[in-house]
Amino acid sequence: MIAEIVREPARLAELRPAWNRLWAESRLPNPDSRWEIIELHHASFARQADLVAVVVRDSDDRLVAGLPLLETREHGLFRVLRTLGNPWHQCGELLIAPEVCDNAVYVALIAGLQKLRASHLWCDWIQINREEWQALIAAAAEQSWGIQQQQRFEVGLTCLPELWSAFEGALSKNVRKKARSELKKIEQLGAVELDVVANVEESKLSQRLDEALDIEMNSWKGCEDSAIRCHPTIERFYTEWARHLNDCSLFRLYVLRLDGVAIAFDMGGVAAGCYRSQKISYRSEFAPLSPGHVLNQLLIRHLMAEGTIHAIDTVGPLNEATARWSNKRYSIGRLVLAPDSWLKNVAGRSLVTMLNVRGSLNRSLGR
Repeated sequence: MIAEIVREPARLAELRPAWNRLWAESRLPNPDSRWEIIELHHASFARQADLVAVVVRDSDDRLVAGLPLLETREHGLFRVLRTLGNPWHQCGELLIAPEVCDNAVYVALIAGLQKLRASHLWCDWIQINREEWQALIAAAAEQSWGIQQQQRFEVGLTCLPELWSAFEGALSKNVRKKARSELKKIEQLGAVELDVVANVEESKLSQRLDEALDIEMNSWKGCEDSAIRCHPTIERFYTEWARHLNDCSLFRLYVLRLDGVAIAFDMGGVAAGCYRSQKISYRSEFAPLSPGHVLNQLLIRHLMAEGTIHAIDTVGPLNEATARWSNKRYSIGRLVLAPDSWLKNVAGRSLVTMLNVRGSLNRSLGR
């Protein structure tokens, strides 16, 4: 297996078909790891950095591994590689073809990263406990690289059985009672509907997206300046993001309506049998009706009836609202790799050592 560095814009554009084929084969439950979304993330959030792809091809010249990266220079001196991710959006996951089961692909990836001559590789907002990342860490350790890893937070995952009765039966008695009461309460006020937006024309997509973003602006997020519409760059990104995913039938928008009025929404994408809930919000004036929980309940029922989605990824840090419906968890974390020895890479090895010492101190102090 041979590693290749792709950095020229024309070659990166040519990479798209093979990359998206690898993404589909990998069965990664994240549609944002498609190449067009990676390009959009780079153009929206990191134009000052160079987009680079480290890829591995097999003996048949077929793409079997890929890692998208941003290349920058810190203080104008040290070359640094970073995965694509920030609090608003993450698309920097490592892709590996499922039939590749030996260590050779990870050895090749490490060799490719070595060619970039960076002081360190900063992998943030990644599913750090994924088998693929742990195998890459093991390959780096074999080369005596400096390694630091840290868990940031846990994310709730809702695995769906075939029937609502089975899912409801696994909930606590108190949660079951609340869910039934909340649905009954809102149904007493009018007609309750789950409006599903998927595979629509661009004009309808724009209309429904505007409706959803208006809901978010009328929520506590608007008051705290954390709504998408409070930030023009973020709004442009999510508008284009929705269009790209809709073009390939991966976009979903679920709107809770009461007598036709949109009061809550859940927006995301689908991949590998998983719905990835990117944004969710509700109008503040309807808060006493628990519209978020009612929407979650109707969404779970809908996905079970549809039968093609078997899990819901809540994406953000686990909280009281998402914990109520989640039955599994996974970790988002940060990984820092420093190539070479101390003699050849003082800056990178010093950074990793400092982070490891700080992590040990924080753990000893219970932080």
